[in-house]
Amino acid sequence: MATGPFSLAAFCFDLFDELLDREGAFAASCALRAVGAPRRDEQDQRGRREHGEARQGVEHSGVPSGRTFSFSSAEPPEQRQQLSALLEFERTARLITHAAPLLIPGSLQSTAYVRAIMTAGGVPPEEVETRIAVRVGRREAIMRKDEPVHLKAAIGEAALRQVVGTPDVMVDQLDHLLQLSDLDNVDVRVVPFQSAWQPALEGIFVLIESDEAPPVVHLENRRSGLFLHEPADIAIYREAAETVFSTALVAAEPKLHIARVRKETKAER
Repeated sequence: MATGPFSLAAFCFDLFDELLDREGAFAASCALRAVGAPRRDEQDQRGRREHGEARQGVEHSGVPSGRTFSFSSAEPPEQRQQLSALLEFERTARLITHAAPLLIPGSLQSTAYVRAIMTAGGVPPEEVETRIAVRVGRREAIMRKDEPVHLKAAIGEAALRQVVGTPDVMVDQLDHLLQLSDLDNVDVRVVPFQSAWQPALEGIFVLIESDEAPPVVHLENRRSGLFLHEPADIAIYREAAETVFSTALVAAEPKLHIARVRKETKAER
């Protein structure tokens, strides 16, 4: 993909080209619908000539020309393509800001923690290992040697204390979190129970900022996902993130807090 600032439309169609080469026309067109991509200009003869079949799928998906907008979908195939789009946004991000009140953010989850979520969450047994591999693969963005993504995470104390799987799984997860927090590009904060009200109590949100595309906010629930990229929405969530982080522990306190919760969890095994 080209570097430097450009429109969401340009980014989405670069994503389209990359997914087309890697996963085929259907996956590419579904991913574009997932992020609410506008149609590429009709004068884009190369796109029409090389990707005609897939582009027809996008053009008949109900996406208005020249607009960007939010999406929601509960269809499993579309969920998979939404995930593909999210992974691509994360891969090309410069900064990812998580507000995570109840669960450890995906990029910071240990393998055992992911497995416990997938198993308890009713994922079909034949899909568990694939989904674990995808979730664990999200760490690559923050752990790669070449320009890793900077990650900021405000994690609620409830996420540290909620036993997902078993106490052993949680001890492993907290160890994993402490290890990742030692990375220069990872900033882990803890929002304690004693903090005042803050917007993360309304639900998890992720602000993704890139040098390759305008910022997006990703929201999710059990059956669907939502991308927001209108400037007014970005401004609201950027302010919300600042509020959340203003209530979080600072300096060495987050690591000390995580270590204390780890010790208490281990004692309860």
